Amino acid sequence: MKHKNITNAHFVKLKDVINTCVGSHMNGASIISNMQDASFDNDNSYYVYPSTAPVNLDVIKLDDITKYRKHFLLPKIIFEPLSGVDAICINSQNEWFFLEFKNCDIKNNSKARKSIRKKMIESIWYVFFLYSISGENITSLFSGDITKFARENINYVIVGSQTKNTHYQLNIQAAESVGKHYTPPGFEQYKGYYFKDVYMLTELELRDFIRKFKA
Repeated sequence: MKHKNITNAHFVKLKDVINTCVGSHMNGASIISNMQDASFDNDNSYYVYPSTAPVNLDVIKLDDITKYRKHFLLPKIIFEPLSGVDAICINSQNEWFFLEFKNCDIKNNSKARKSIRKKMIESIWYVFFLYSISGENITSLFSGDITKFARENINYVIVGSQTKNTHYQLNIQAAESVGKHYTPPGFEQYKGYYFKDVYMLTELELRDFIRKFKA
């Protein structure tokens, strides 16, 4: 499997921010993961993005980092971990991608759909919270308006198992074939509100996403 490293300044800045805020609590664990590992379904010991895929990509597995929120709370406060997306990557044009992997039928799994929605707002909040306490100049990085930045620069990508989402597959393929994306019913309301775009891929289209990604 060919691996693509992300070296652009925007992604490096996010790594630096995370290291500054929580690096000392991570006991040497790496902030960087990859798309395959981020796709791992712990409950079923299954990789949504398989090892047979031809290409892999650097990501930050936010779901592994949100647990460090407890270090910012006062002692004795009950800690409830935030929900974080499985993967974040940023391209050289400063376009952000939050990816959430689901090894289930998105259409008919209300628990999965609720989880996806919950991770939307909590992931955005946690990332911008880290920037705000890192000492970075928020105004220069996000033009002083982080909600506007999210609406113009951050995409939320649901990556669902192809075999379990065949009812969406033709729609996804049709959209991707003309350079567009397919948004599952119920998620259109978040486009231009939380994110620039919200759409769905399967592991098949994710390969092309990675190939075309400008690292």
